[in-house]
Amino acid sequence: MEKNNDKKYFYNRDLSWLDFNSRVLHEATKNRNPLFERAMFLAIASSNLDQFFMVRVPRLIETNELDKINKAVSSMIKIQYKQYRNLLLDLKQDTDIEIKSYEDLNKDETFLAEHYFKNNILPTITPVEIDNMHPVPHISSGTISLISILKNKNTKEEKFSLIQLRANQNRLIKLKNNKNLFILVEDLIKNNLKYLYKDFIIKETAIFRITRNEDLEILEHASDILDIPQEVEDELQKRKWGTPIRIEHSKNISAKIKTFIQGKIAPDTEDINEINGPIDLTFLWDIEKLNGYQKFKYPPLKDKYHKQLKGDVLLLHPFDSFKNITKLIQTSANDPDVISIKQTLYRVTHHDSEIINALIDAAKSDKEVVTLVELKARFDEAYNVHWAKELEKAGCQVIYGVKNLKVHAKCLLITKKENNKIKYYSQLGTGNYYPAAYTDFSLLTSKDKITSDVANLFSNLLGPQQNNNWKKLIVGPLFLKDKILELIEREIKNAKSNKKAEIIAKMNGLTDKKIIQKLYEASNSGVKINLIVRGACSLISGIKNLSENIKVYSIVGRFLEHNRVFYFLNNGNSECYLSSADWMTRNLEKRIEVLFPIEDNKNKEKIKHYLDNVLKDNVKRWIQLPNGNYKLVKRNKKEAKFNYQEYYFHKS
Repeated sequence: MEKNNDKKYFYNRDLSWLDFNSRVLHEATKNRNPLFERAMFLAIASSNLDQFFMVRVPRLIETNELDKINKAVSSMIKIQYKQYRNLLLDLKQDTDIEIKSYEDLNKDETFLAEHYFKNNILPTITPVEIDNMHPVPHISSGTISLISILKNKNTKEEKFSLIQLRANQNRLIKLKNNKNLFILVEDLIKNNLKYLYKDFIIKETAIFRITRNEDLEILEHASDILDIPQEVEDELQKRKWGTPIRIEHSKNISAKIKTFIQGKIAPDTEDINEINGPIDLTFLWDIEKLNGYQKFKYPPLKDKYHKQLKGDVLLLHPFDSFKNITKLIQTSANDPDVISIKQTLYRVTHHDSEIINALIDAAKSDKEVVTLVELKARFDEAYNVHWAKELEKAGCQVIYGVKNLKVHAKCLLITKKENNKIKYYSQLGTGNYYPAAYTDFSLLTSKDKITSDVANLFSNLLGPQQNNNWKKLIVGPLFLKDKILELIEREIKNAKSNKKAEIIAKMNGLTDKKIIQKLYEASNSGVKINLIVRGACSLISGIKNLSENIKVYSIVGRFLEHNRVFYFLNNGNSECYLSSADWMTRNLEKRIEVLFPIEDNKNKEKIKHYLDNVLKDNVKRWIQLPNGNYKLVKRNKKEAKFNYQEYYFHKS
């Protein structure tokens, strides 16, 4: 079909992703979420946009879409700061929390601010003069900085001076012990520079930050490297020197300072944003962490445990506690019949990790513990190096990944001796091994055909011999994409034969062209298709004679939608699959991923019920329009509100 190969029927993935971030930003709107959670969504949207510039924008410099993307970003920033100002008003109105600009402080508050500056900030900052003898120091990506034009009171000579905030500097400064009155540290510094530059007239000070290109591939030539962790750490240092790709600066700065930043600090940077408010809103996470304001936060999630993990157990996280997985490893560590524990680790929590602790305890209990720690997990490389070293210290065997591929599969294998025979127990998941505010599935099983496949997968990952005779698992990149195309093709044949045909697929991203073309073909063959795609989606739904049988939805709520769930009706003999992989080319061709079937009828019903509930959501569900944009699904006046995440929250 000629039509489904036309470029205009594939929506730009970056514009689609920006639309997703706009949906995140929408959650900061009044009455969408509790007050403190609105602050969190503003922080998330800000962090998301930073990563977009660090990774995606460097690849877009030469494309024709950059103007559209810049317009979308500019519009998003305006909305972002409108939401921020609304948040400040609501915090002041509904709580005792106030974030003030320095110019709005009263006399007593100004006195407190000056006192705090002199005692806590002034001794810690180091201004740097910039001239021919004092070159511009390196400014890390994302660092808030202040640039001042100073005029010597005696010589009348003008010069530039630079101050960078420390990486660990708290942005929010509390001025009163008995009241939550805050100012931002950069605002405090800017308005007290007279105590630092006593011999100068401060003509102007601007606040700015630069974002650098961090689209750096780690371990491209891993086979030639002797010390992999050290190489990763060396490569991460190079990221700090990436080319500046974005400048953000405070409003109303002079042409002189703007020219200086563009010419001396971030040469040739064309992406320049004037910010009508504080640069970088991720400091709002500190608001969400304040104690004593529970009524302005989501109610806490209860830990739901399963006492017996027998048979095929399907867990829906976070409603089923992730501690079920941790407990499984802890129990295995203390079981004298357990021989070994093997696990893949893609992302690990940045702080204390229960999974890592459980694996270390198992190693100390003389179990064979083998972990594959993926050192190429973007933005988590340093943390993964740290955890790999901790595991090695404890006596675990650590593998650093696979040459030319990322290991994104989520697998745990426990080998045990039972009745003088070797027995495998396995966990397969859609998400990472730490408790997080993500929706994910875990399958715990002892079925031989699946667990022997998991054992074979670890053999392939660890050893030289490759065995690709799989009984149940579909392992990428060799077999995964073909299997997905095959499953879609079967629904096409069923539809053409007037048999029942339907696809429901839930994932984080859908950008692979071949998969999209196959879905267009399925739509034209009469297959009913519901897609639930959290983020970037290059497929465009609702186009006559192309995708009129396809609906695309997106859920943005309290918990990040992270599971990958696939349902194929198959003329009533339905099949369900879970996977670590999205339908994106990087997942299907450049990563080791696993697609695994759910065969237990009770668990299949549980998954179908889950998907039906997602599609029933009329609070957090968005629908894609034929132009690629999204709007919230409208609820009928007689229809009761249904938030699917809240439904499972109250069931837990």
